[in-house]
Amino acid sequence: MKITRSRTGFLFSSVTLWLAWAVAAIPATAQTPEFGTLLNFTGGPDGMTPVGALVEYGGIFYGTTARGGGSPACTYGCGTVFALTPPPSPGTHWTGSTLYAFMGGNDGSTPVAGLVVGSGVLYGTTEMGGSVNRGTVFSLTPLGPGGTRQETVLHSFAGGDDGSYPTATLVVGSHGELYGATEAGGSSDAGTVFSLTPPGPDGGPWTKQLLYTFAGGADGANPLKGVVIDPNSGEIYGTTRKGGTQLLGTVFSLTPPASSGGPWTKATIHNFMNFNDGAYPNGLLLGPDGALYGTTSGRSNEGTAFSLIPPVSPGRVWALTVLHIFGAPNDGALPEAGLVWGKGGVLYGTTARGGNEVNCSCGTVFSLTPPASPGGSWAEQVLFDFYPPSGLGPEGTLLYGGSGILYGTTVGGGSSAYGTVFALELP
Repeated sequence: MKITRSRTGFLFSSVTLWLAWAVAAIPATAQTPEFGTLLNFTGGPDGMTPVGALVEYGGIFYGTTARGGGSPACTYGCGTVFALTPPPSPGTHWTGSTLYAFMGGNDGSTPVAGLVVGSGVLYGTTEMGGSVNRGTVFSLTPLGPGGTRQETVLHSFAGGDDGSYPTATLVVGSHGELYGATEAGGSSDAGTVFSLTPPGPDGGPWTKQLLYTFAGGADGANPLKGVVIDPNSGEIYGTTRKGGTQLLGTVFSLTPPASSGGPWTKATIHNFMNFNDGAYPNGLLLGPDGALYGTTSGRSNEGTAFSLIPPVSPGRVWALTVLHIFGAPNDGALPEAGLVWGKGGVLYGTTARGGNEVNCSCGTVFSLTPPASPGGSWAEQVLFDFYPPSGLGPEGTLLYGGSGILYGTTVGGGSSAYGTVFALELP
């Protein structure tokens, strides 16, 4: 399910909505993965269409819905931030609550990305809204149960060179700075990468810096899925959905300047060719081995999972390996989310379509197990096939819990057909 932008006028007011509802508990552990729906969105004040990933802080899960919330400024509501609290005792219900409902004006609208936590504060983006309806970066405080949440707009995108439509989840840097990307804007309207630095001890606004603006064409265009940062080198890695030598997307790197205030250096690591490597890449995962792992949404195929191994010496070519090609019978298709690590080096992800359910190409949860010896093949296994009551179209990256449980969202399906939060307990 895709979100269609509604570029109409918006009204603004401040409101915090609260709603609690009962949801099902996770099923008991079994020898095969057990699935449970933790929350069914109803499309009202609680929201609808959760596209982004979940984040956990202090035992509570937080996320966004792209629509719902009740604002009259948007046809289907302008979106929400929600919390999901585990049951107080085994066998009882999880509790959902709406922490903030966007009004579609200066506060933002349509949060399609997930949230991040830095120093006990939630940070996120809205694709639309803001001062000129080009999106925002916002914070929401405080976290934890109860109390009133304060939404603060840290930056309102102005379009043009400033960037437009931040659709990706942010990354928190080592000094509390935020890194992100905009789908459009910049000097060629092909997207940007930016940072936001928090104010000093004396307060003041956050400081935005434009790190790179894409030129389109061979340079890449439309970085929809955000960036990752190497904590050791400070290098930034990301993908562009389009552009490159074949106009099918790229993987890029940004190297920080040698001295403060200098320009970042951009390099293209891989141009997708629509052979086995796929096309239209999604978000990246930086592995402990320094490799990059990701997925593509395919073109002639139904998508791929891939790795990129860094060169031994600078200036050499990164080595791409296709871990899996989707689209076989009963397999998943069109992965729209990135990958996450589990125990033993196993990768987990979702596909937005495909699966083994009759008359329903509703998506899957899958695992990728590394080979037992170097040079072997990765083994893909479908762990769960979605069907309408359980949800359909998972597009957010999974969250791997420490107890071996995968948590995620679906953009549709569930008891009201407006999306779900789910858990998959691994054996």
